[in-house]
Amino acid sequence: MRMKKLFKKRDMFSVAFSVVLSFVFVAIAASAATTISTNITTGGSLTVSGATTLNDAVTLGDAAADAIIITGNASTTNGLTVGGNLWVNGFATTTSTNGNFATAGTLTANGNVTLGDAVADSVTINGSASTTGALTVGTNLDVTTTASTTNLIVGGNSTAGTISGMIFGTCSLANTTVTASSTAVASCTGATGVTTGFKIFVQAPTLHSNFIIQAASSTAASTIGLSIANVGDLATTTTSIESANTTINFIGIK
Repeated sequence: MRMKKLFKKRDMFSVAFSVVLSFVFVAIAASAATTISTNITTGGSLTVSGATTLNDAVTLGDAAADAIIITGNASTTNGLTVGGNLWVNGFATTTSTNGNFATAGTLTANGNVTLGDAVADSVTINGSASTTGALTVGTNLDVTTTASTTNLIVGGNSTAGTISGMIFGTCSLANTTVTASSTAVASCTGATGVTTGFKIFVQAPTLHSNFIIQAASSTAASTIGLSIANVGDLATTTTSIESANTTINFIGIK
């Protein structure tokens, strides 16, 4: 009887030891890398806490309405091809049918940027365009609406070649009496946009041939002062061919 009890105790001890050893082996095996050579199908979520390597072709989702969410950063050492539209947080979009790219925010491009690949390509800017450096145009620069600049440097001379404003138009010179062989000062009014900062150049296509405009200056807002000389060749002392006012063409630069 004692021998039977002893053998029974030893059998129970062996079974218990085997069970414990099995649990330890399973725990060790589960914590190591696992390789599965067949397909895996799961009806619920698949959570992987470590790095995951997916070799060969990978398909994420099986319907167009499926959402694929990447919480962290995504990168690729090769090309990224998108069959449909590519949306970036709802603000940047590239359209698959024509390749157009649209962004609702600021687009920053560092390095060289090429717009268009042919001479016939049109680059359209709907808003304002500005640059802190130089703007070089290989051929013509066409401005269909208004062009403005704080300073325009002509000929590469940043001192004498700087133009900050240019204006042109016409003004009206009233009949003025100038004694023969003398000079008189008259005002040409209605020179819209002219201020005292402009250097004025004038042309008088209808001025009487007996008179010469010797000097012109911007004496006041919208007014050009003219120094008119009567050369005394003809017996006239008025500046107009007829009784009407004389129209003077002007260009103002500052």
